[in-house]
Amino acid sequence: MTNLAQVQARINDLCNMLAQHNRQYHQLDTPLISDAEYDALLQELRTLETDFPQFVHPHSPTQTVGFAAAKKFAPSRHSVPMMSLTNALTQEQVSEFNARVKKMCQLDQQNISYVGEPKIDGIAINLLYENKRLVKATTRGDGIVGENVTDNVKTIRSIPHTITGSCPRLFEVRGEIYMTKKEFIRLNQLAEQRGERLFINPRNAAAGSLRMLDPNVTAQRQLAVHMYRLVPVESSDIWHTHSDSMVALCNWGFPCVDEWEKVDGIAQCYAYYKRIMQQRDELPYEIDGVVIKVDSVEWQNKLGYTDHSPRWAIAWKFPATPCETILKSIDFQVSRNGILTPVARLQPVFIDGATVSNATLHNIDFIKRLGLRLDDRVLVVRSGGVIPKIERVVQHSDEGKDITIPTTCPICHSPLVHVENDCHYRCIGGMTCLAQRQNTLVHFVSRHGMNIRSLGAKTIQLLDQAQLMTSVADIYHLHHKREKLLNLPGLGEKKVDEIFRAIEASRSQPLPQVIYALGIPGVGRKLAHDIAQYFPRLELLSHADIPTLHAANSDKIGLGPITAQHIYDFFHAEANRDTIDALCAGLNTPPMPMTKHDSDSFFAGKKVVISGKFAGFPRTELQEKLKQLGAQVTSAVSVRTDFLICGEGSGKKLADARRLRVQVIDENELQSFLGA
Repeated sequence: MTNLAQVQARINDLCNMLAQHNRQYHQLDTPLISDAEYDALLQELRTLETDFPQFVHPHSPTQTVGFAAAKKFAPSRHSVPMMSLTNALTQEQVSEFNARVKKMCQLDQQNISYVGEPKIDGIAINLLYENKRLVKATTRGDGIVGENVTDNVKTIRSIPHTITGSCPRLFEVRGEIYMTKKEFIRLNQLAEQRGERLFINPRNAAAGSLRMLDPNVTAQRQLAVHMYRLVPVESSDIWHTHSDSMVALCNWGFPCVDEWEKVDGIAQCYAYYKRIMQQRDELPYEIDGVVIKVDSVEWQNKLGYTDHSPRWAIAWKFPATPCETILKSIDFQVSRNGILTPVARLQPVFIDGATVSNATLHNIDFIKRLGLRLDDRVLVVRSGGVIPKIERVVQHSDEGKDITIPTTCPICHSPLVHVENDCHYRCIGGMTCLAQRQNTLVHFVSRHGMNIRSLGAKTIQLLDQAQLMTSVADIYHLHHKREKLLNLPGLGEKKVDEIFRAIEASRSQPLPQVIYALGIPGVGRKLAHDIAQYFPRLELLSHADIPTLHAANSDKIGLGPITAQHIYDFFHAEANRDTIDALCAGLNTPPMPMTKHDSDSFFAGKKVVISGKFAGFPRTELQEKLKQLGAQVTSAVSVRTDFLICGEGSGKKLADARRLRVQVIDENELQSFLGA
């Protein structure tokens, strides 16, 4: 995949797919794909983002944890974020992890002591103890805020409500709530007798049981738990090793897996992985891999964290199981950029704890290369690439039908083009294509675009069907159509007023967000910011010719010749001209100062978090200014944060900064730093 537009489109597709699967898994407890499929999709996204960092979205699943907490339980904020683990699918990736650990700890010739643990397939839980008593139990949620499920967790008999013996005044214990294989079978047998729907797998059953509104029902499900980490909230120097903290947890009465083991060096990690994989079927609970953790707390602190995972631990997943099934049909979907993506509809098959019924294929050429026909028996493999993918045809059906390859767009029937050296077919319908138009509108109003939150995908579809919004420029004329909006189903006065307020607020969005919102092929958020530094007004960019765009590239803003051509084509396409002109007239976008990053500034290379309100400037303006000065602005305070910029009303982030000893800069100090 070498075409930048293809790369960006694929990254966007992966982000959207993974976000949906995150919601199904973490919030709705109804996973649509297996963990192996999810892990391979995530690995593909992580690889693409590593190779093309200009397309990394802050809302990417690689930058976030889980999904927002469901609303039927009270939200509960973690005192220390619950991060997810980076996955490894091969021995080579684990070797790379070990090499990174040794390099960062400057231990080239010394073996690292690790702790290996089975990776239980359950629900992550955080237990807060104060003065030896269990005071709160919280699900992972999005890693920052989870669900308060204390009453339900207290029904799990193996969890101690009170600690005996010496222990910290305030600490957290993290672990995995699960359902044993035996209890899962019993529960499904009862459901079958009652004519009720069966649970898909033990993880799904455990999640549904934990989130029952009646704790008595949770108690009847006989959930189990194993704890895997002790988190001192007030001090991090109580235990010198992770293995010592595990011994302490066992002594206090917490259930821990018997199979955890201290291993010395990477060779013993490999042996541990193979041993646990051989024992997998004999264990009373489901596991999908092992977790390898650096044992030394000192080295853990030195290694620190990325924005979403610890650098001192990795989840080594077991290989997924290939499976045979029948190809029933193929549908063709159209992306925002007009790319046709074939989707295989399969005879549903239960694999690795999930029912698989479809697979996203690479492209039309891939179908031709495999010689696929309907009703063929195919082998579905979950390893890298588009997951699940059809690896090969096992047996052609005697009565199989040839797959009809479309010659026109399945949505708008516009011609398809197959660009030379491009494996994709594209619809040339542009905004006349329903799929492209609606996907473009959804992207335009997204959080990192114009941030018009009241206009969701369903509302956009409704307005498009009513022909009230068929281009992005129409958004800024909706206030003239208030009565027509009120006549649409589900759009009352309150909702319409919210939409109008959000639209009005979006008129002054910073130029980088406007450029990104337009959805120009190859232009991600970082490149949009760099372009705005060179073209400080949208009119300048829209009228730029190819030599001018190439000159911007020579100024090292990361604008290559392919993307430059995409930008020129976008703004000079006849179908876009009127829309762009109307958009420029409808926005109040402040011009960007034509400045470059100051590598000698106080904030250059620093990780900065902004919290609270500021009298001197809007948050978005402050964020852009800090980026110009070379800062990396993040959303959550962690051990890697250099400064917290603290305004009026700072709450949890200020508390986190003080606890983690992060330097706090108030507004008065900030003014002096910016002035300098």
